[in-house]
Amino acid sequence: MAEALRTLGVGIEEGVGPDGSGEAWRIIPALLRGPAAVDVGNAGTVMRFLPPVAALADGPVRFDGDPAPTSARCTA
Repeated sequence: MAEALRTLGVGIEEGVGPDGSGEAWRIIPALLRGPAAVDVGNAGTVMRFLPPVAALADGPVRFDGDPAPTSARCTA
């Protein structure tokens, strides 16, 4: 997810949480930009949540990934 957001222009600084355990991300807002190619790999979550965000980018964004998430059905 972090790499996909970086591809769209969002700044992300990764570090350690305030208590010294776990991860902490600092998000640096930016205008979303294209053209961009997002490789989702096998991450179905990225494939479901990032396209609406990518629709706000100022250029085309292409999503690609492993066959499993690209052929999975989304049912409500």
